[in-house]
Amino acid sequence: MEKIPNFPLDPSLKNLQMGYRFDDRFEISGKPVRRSHCFAFKVNDLQENQPKVVLLFPQRIKRDPEALRYLTEQILVLTALDHAQIARIYGIHTNGPLGYIETEYVAGNTLKTLKLKKEQQRFNEEEVRWIAGQTLDALEYAHNLNILHRDLKPANIILTAEQKIHLIDFGLSEPVRQAMNLVQDATASTIILYWSPEQVQGKALTVQSDLYTLGAVMYDLLNGKPPFFTGDVYNNILYKEPEPIAHCSGFMNDVLLKALAKKPEERFQNCQEMRQALEKTGISYFSSSLKMEDKAPPAREKKKKTGRGLRTLLKPQIRYGLMSALLIVLLTVMISRLQFGTHDAPQADSSAVDRQTGRPDSFQVKMLNALLDQAQEKIARKQILSPPQNNAMFLLQQAQKIDPHNHRLKSLQNEVKSALRQQVYLLSTSGRQVQGLELLNNALKFFPDDSLMLRLKNELFGQLPRQMPLKVEILNGAGVSGIAHRLSRFLQNRGVVVVNTENFRTDGRVNWNVPNSFIKGNLPENEAVKKLEELLGLNYRQEASFKGQNPAARISIVLGKDYQTLKPFRK
Repeated sequence: MEKIPNFPLDPSLKNLQMGYRFDDRFEISGKPVRRSHCFAFKVNDLQENQPKVVLLFPQRIKRDPEALRYLTEQILVLTALDHAQIARIYGIHTNGPLGYIETEYVAGNTLKTLKLKKEQQRFNEEEVRWIAGQTLDALEYAHNLNILHRDLKPANIILTAEQKIHLIDFGLSEPVRQAMNLVQDATASTIILYWSPEQVQGKALTVQSDLYTLGAVMYDLLNGKPPFFTGDVYNNILYKEPEPIAHCSGFMNDVLLKALAKKPEERFQNCQEMRQALEKTGISYFSSSLKMEDKAPPAREKKKKTGRGLRTLLKPQIRYGLMSALLIVLLTVMISRLQFGTHDAPQADSSAVDRQTGRPDSFQVKMLNALLDQAQEKIARKQILSPPQNNAMFLLQQAQKIDPHNHRLKSLQNEVKSALRQQVYLLSTSGRQVQGLELLNNALKFFPDDSLMLRLKNELFGQLPRQMPLKVEILNGAGVSGIAHRLSRFLQNRGVVVVNTENFRTDGRVNWNVPNSFIKGNLPENEAVKKLEELLGLNYRQEASFKGQNPAARISIVLGKDYQTLKPFRK
C-alpha cells in the first residue's frame, strides 16, 4: 500500500494509507490533497458502491464542543445545495475516531491544472466567457438559497469530460476556518488572492462578494495571474485598481473592472446582471472550444439520492427553505455570541448539568429565542408558508427541535394553526380547492393530529375531480427572469402539478434563444392535456421518446421568446 505524502497531519491521522477502511463504510482510494483547510481523500463508499470525497477536518475541532457544534450547524445549511453543477455535500460525521465531511466526487480536471497546461498558461475570451456562464448558473441557484461560496478559485472549479463545469467545496472553507479560529488554531492559513476587499477585512459577505471572486478567477484565467499576486497583496486588494488586460477586448475589460470594483454597490448586483454584461461582449455564449488537456477519468454517474450521509445530522424531510432560514438564524446567533463575549469554551460543569437534565444550554436558548422572534415577525406579516426560504412554519419546526415544551412556542403554533385554517377556508370558498388542499397537506406535516385540519382535508378532497393531476416542468427558453415561476403559480392554482422550474437546456447548456413556446410529452391526448392546451393556448405534441429535464415530469412546457402571446401572460 502506498503511503500518504509527507506533509503535516494530525498525529492520529498518520496511519491513513491507500486501502485503509473506516466507519465500516469508506475505503481510501486516493492520495490526500489540501482542500478548504482539510485533508481531502478520494474514497470508495462500500455501502453505495460509488466514489466520494471525504474532507478530514482538524482533530482540534472535533475535540472542542463549541467549535464542533458551530461547524456541524454550518454544514447542515450546505446540505441543502442540490444542483447539477455543484458537488453535493452529504453531511458531517463526528461519531467515530475521525471527524470528516462527506461530499460528492467529480471526475475531471480543475481549471488551475488546465491553465498550467496551456501554452501561455491562460485561456481565451471565448473559453472564459463560457466558464463564467456555467459558473453563474450554479452561483445564482445557491444565492437564491442565501448561500455563498466564499472561496471561489480555479482549484475549486472542475471541467468534466462532458465539458461541464462543476463547483466543489461550495461554502466549506469559511466554516472550517472559523471553527479553527474558535480553537485558536494558528494553522488556518488562507490564500487571499481571489478574496474581495470586504473579505480580507473580515466584514460580512454578500452576493457581490462571490461575484468579485468570480471576476478575480476570470482575470486569472485570461491573464495567467490573479489581479494582485505580488507585493503587499492585502493592501493591493483594498486600494489598488487592477490593470486592464492588454490582449483582451474593451468589453471584457469593462466586465472585469466592474466585477472587481472595491465597493460592493459598484459591482454587478446579481448573477443575472453579470450574465447580461457578458452577453454584450460579442462572443458566442453557448459554444466553446474549451477542451480537456488530457484524458480525464470517466465522468461520474448520476446516482439516486439516498440521503445516507445525512442520517447522523438531520431528518430527510427538512427542506431547502429550512436550510436558508436556519442560515439566517445562525448568523444572528453567532453575532449575538460575539456581542455577549461567549467565545470562551463552555464550562464543563454547566454542560454536564445540561446533558443530565435534557434542558437547552445557553447557546440553544439564544438560538430558540432568535427563532421564535423571527417566527413571530413572520406571523405578523402573514408569511406563514412563504417566502419558501424563510417563513413561520419552518422557523417554528426548528424551534421545536430545541425545546418542544416551550410555552411561547406552543402559543405561536396555535396562532399559525388559526391563520392556516382561515387561509384554507378562504381558498375553498373562492373555488381554489386544489390550492387549499395543497396548503393543508403542508400544514399537516407539522400538525398531523389537528382534528379540524383533517376534517377540512376530507371535505376539500370530496370536492376535487377524480382525475390524476398532470405533472409538468416549466423551462425558461426566453431568458426573462421570473416567467417560469409566474406560470407555475398560475397552473398550480388550477390543479396542475409543477414538479420543476428551471432554464431550458440544449445538449446540457442553457438555451435562452427558443423562438416559439411549445408543449411536449409522452402522455396520450386526454382531458387533462386538453385542459392544459386550453389554459396556455398551445397545441400539445406527443413524443414516444420524450424525456424531461426532471425525471418526474410527464410533460415539458418550454417558454420561448413569444411567451407574452400565451394566455397567462396576456395583458
